[in-house]
Parts: sequence; C-alpha cells; structure tokens
Amino acid sequence: MKPGLSKVLLIAASAGAALFATSALAISEEDLRVLDQQCEQARSAALAPIREKLARECEQSRPNSPDPRKECETELSTYGNSRSGARGSVVRGMFYDLPECRQAQAAWEEWDKSRPWR
Repeated sequence: MKPGLSKVLLIAASAGAALFATSALAISEEDLRVLDQQCEQARSAALAPIREKLARECEQSRPNSPDPRKECETELSTYGNSRSGARGSVVRGMFYDLPECRQAQAAWEEWDKSRPWR
C-alpha cells in the first residue's frame, strides 16, 4: 500500500467516525415529538383559564340560547391557537414563548442543522 493512500484512508475513517458520533448524539425525531407535546400541554394549561373566562362571559351574553355553555366552549376551543392570516400566512398562537416551547423550538433548529443533506 502506498504511504499517501494510508493517510487518505485514515482521514476518511476519522471523518466517518466523527459523522457517526455526531448523529448518535443528535436528538431523535421521537424526542422532538415529546418536546412538542410538552409545549402543547404547557400552552393548554396556560390557555385554559383564559378560555374558561371567555366562555363564562359568552354564556352570559346568550340568555336565549338552548345550551349557551356548550356553544361558547365549542367556539372558544381553538382560541389562542395558530391560524391562517391574510394570503395564507400563519398567525402564530399564544404562549409559544413558554420555556417548554422555546426548548422544543431550539431542539428542532439543532436537529435541522445536524442533518447532513442540508
């Protein structure tokens, strides 16, 4: 074997090992989904009292409705969630600034950067 060729093989093997180590340490997509669920649970907990208050106010404003509580809860069930805006843009929902959501966002960004095909 030529001396120069052994150096090339050594460098290639080192690069392959480094790439494998990086991917092994990277967060899995399952972990990312768990972080997303934690974010959504924290958001739901923060939105619940707001939705409840708005539902009570709504219920009082509909005295002639057969089931005002149910109607109001249904209407307000998506209050605070992301929605479509003008020209298809996304209007971000409330409470994505919670620590759980920031952690999930940072993890997704790190995962995206770690993808070798990017």
